[in-house]
Amino acid sequence: MRSSAMSAPRFPPLLNRPPLPLIVGALFALLLLGLYLSSPPTPSLPTNIPAHDRLANFRPVSEVRWAIIGCGDVTEKKSGPALSLIPYSRLVMVMRRNGSLAQDYAERHKVARWSTSAEETINHPDVNAVYIATPHRYHAQYAMMAAQAGKPAYVEKPMGMSHVDSSAILSAFQRAKLPLFVAYYRRALPNFLRIKALLQSGAIGDVLSVQVVYHRPPNKYDYQWAISGVPSQRELQTMLQEQQQQQQQQQGEGNGKGKEDGAQQQHQQQHQQRQYPHRPPPQHHPAGASLYNASLKWRVDPLVGGLGGYFRDKGSHHLDLLDFWFGPIVAASGWSTNLAGLYPSPDTITAHFRFFNGIVGTGSWNFAAGKSSQQEYGEITGSSGRIKFQFFLSNKVELWNDTGHHEWDDPSPTHVQQPLLATVVSALRGAGECPSEGESAIRTSFILDKIVTGEKWP
Repeated sequence: MRSSAMSAPRFPPLLNRPPLPLIVGALFALLLLGLYLSSPPTPSLPTNIPAHDRLANFRPVSEVRWAIIGCGDVTEKKSGPALSLIPYSRLVMVMRRNGSLAQDYAERHKVARWSTSAEETINHPDVNAVYIATPHRYHAQYAMMAAQAGKPAYVEKPMGMSHVDSSAILSAFQRAKLPLFVAYYRRALPNFLRIKALLQSGAIGDVLSVQVVYHRPPNKYDYQWAISGVPSQRELQTMLQEQQQQQQQQQGEGNGKGKEDGAQQQHQQQHQQRQYPHRPPPQHHPAGASLYNASLKWRVDPLVGGLGGYFRDKGSHHLDLLDFWFGPIVAASGWSTNLAGLYPSPDTITAHFRFFNGIVGTGSWNFAAGKSSQQEYGEITGSSGRIKFQFFLSNKVELWNDTGHHEWDDPSPTHVQQPLLATVVSALRGAGECPSEGESAIRTSFILDKIVTGEKWP
């Protein structure tokens, strides 16, 4: 059991509410619907293995010797350099499918070995811990290889493409009785630890509610999806409507009037080009063949980034921090849709949820807002005060209570994952514990899926 010098958070008594009936709302983004229906039903949360048996096959090490699977952008500054800066930790090998990029990374970061083979890297005798930093699609594949090789893993959040995917990863490490860590590094950053300390000290009294707002405009990669000629969700819907209208018109007018000559067809295509200048004539983009174009930013590609697009990428940080501060969410429902039509994943999401201790919360995420509408903040309301902060844009934390207004701005470390990675190294050496493990990350994965798919839980 983890010890703490601070008192437990002050929460209101748990309300005795009857369980809500299970209502499945069928709202999916058009292209997410097929992906979700083709996957197995979402299982219940995995049962934790008793603590004394959970890591029975793991033996602490004197030095953690890391291999990175997928040495891409996230590892350049956020995490990779930290692996050799932390005492008793060293980066010894990196892997990337592109050999020249793997070699370049190894040379720039002074890593002794590089490879294009994940199997070779994970099973190398000098490696005793694996960091998986690939796009979400490949997390489960490489994590299971690490578990099979008998090596602990640190997996980039949000662990898997879906709760089903994440559950498979966690189950593999539970069966292997090995440590599994997930890169929710905000749990170890000073500004978020300050908020946890304020809550535990009773600075705002009993915690009553929390609100999360994250609205931002599309980025240049989102528009490249459209420019590439790949139809967006809205365009696919419009095309289907146009085809249906044409068919109905032809059926109604008969063979003589329903036929259009070549000039009329060309005029219709030119009209569509004026409406959608980035869309080629319909015959050049059958949806099944060109939907997942290589130019698409992978985070909004459901087949690579998983269920939820940017919400799975950014919203996972929000929900995990709420879990860190308040404990598990026990009831949640959400609504997700795509309003801008720039890519197939949802761009607008709302949710409300309740924690095990009765605290309630709401969330609003919009990835297609105008520049003047951009905002992001979190606000925690208590019986005698409130705390306001930002998740990404700044480190400022503000407190209003009976003693007045207080403000802090804790600096972030140069390598933002270093504080969390230090706790991972400590845990692997048998000298401490990490606050972000598979057992906590699976809860966030579960809630993410419920919000994205519109399935009310419980």
